[in-house]
Amino acid sequence: MTRTGQEATEVVSGVEKQSAVRVWHFLDAGAMKKEILFIDDNYGQCGNCKQLGINFVTTPRCPACSTTFRYLAAKAGQDPVKILRRIAAEGLKLQLIERSDFEKAESRDKLSGFFTDPA
Repeated sequence: MTRTGQEATEVVSGVEKQSAVRVWHFLDAGAMKKEILFIDDNYGQCGNCKQLGINFVTTPRCPACSTTFRYLAAKAGQDPVKILRRIAAEGLKLQLIERSDFEKAESRDKLSGFFTDPA
């Protein structure tokens, strides 16, 4: 499950005034990792091939593996509303997710294979 946005914070997109809210979805972390860009400020790392130095605003596809990014995962401490404003202002087709939620889901998926009966 992922969260996007932050409750009760306003986002101004053009002339519209919208609120950013958290939205929860069930998603496959393994499939999602192939289309995710992990960001620190403006630059990030491709979740698929680990290419570094990708600017999420100007680079919609990984220059190394040609993955088209659908998800953006920010590190803890980054302001999600600021990132949402940038996504809206640039007209990007990215869904912001909570990085810690993604990492927990990925860990759960990896651990689930350890506790199955090999039969």
